[in-house]
Amino acid sequence: LDGAPLLPGDELVCEEVYGGNLNYAFRVSSASDATRSVFVKQAPDFIKCLGPGAQLSSARAALESAALVVLNSLAPAYTPRHLHFDGARAAMVMEDLREHVLLRDELLAGRVFAADASALAQFMARVHARTMRAGDAAGAVHSARFDNELLCAITSAYVFLKPYDPAEPSNRHSPALDAQVARLRSIEGGGAAAAAAALETIFREKK
Repeated sequence: LDGAPLLPGDELVCEEVYGGNLNYAFRVSSASDATRSVFVKQAPDFIKCLGPGAQLSSARAALESAALVVLNSLAPAYTPRHLHFDGARAAMVMEDLREHVLLRDELLAGRVFAADASALAQFMARVHARTMRAGDAAGAVHSARFDNELLCAITSAYVFLKPYDPAEPSNRHSPALDAQVARLRSIEGGGAAAAAAALETIFREKK
């Protein structure tokens, strides 16, 4: 945290936070008061979960940092507060939402709450209303500034397409599941692959 006196005079404790796919994440807290902490995201020059062989420019961190600054102004109640960005280390420091849980973990556990859907809808509505109005010059500037074809292509491939590709090396399964896997991958049969392909088209073409 050189150059960012966020925890001045404190001995610091750093712990890695796991769960992200692209970036490393850390919680840095005061050794004398663990409630005083910040959250740090650091972007390596590869996709973290795939390793150094999957190259990806760490310049993405600067784009994400700038986007969070804008989101803080558009929907401050729904975004962690941006505190600092270190371009040399491709690291962003932000408010530590340590009392929160990951929505992904809750969904995987089958826990869905109406309040979550409402909060997500309000966040999206606030951002969309202030950036995508017809003729809104600021919205056009944001769209051009934060256009990120590379990350969009990664999402298209690894979220919507590769999971259903039998030639993809990471897609391994027990032979006992052959029938179920074939059904999921069936585009003609209207399986999950068809739904994913339709969502991928929406993801690429709609704003």
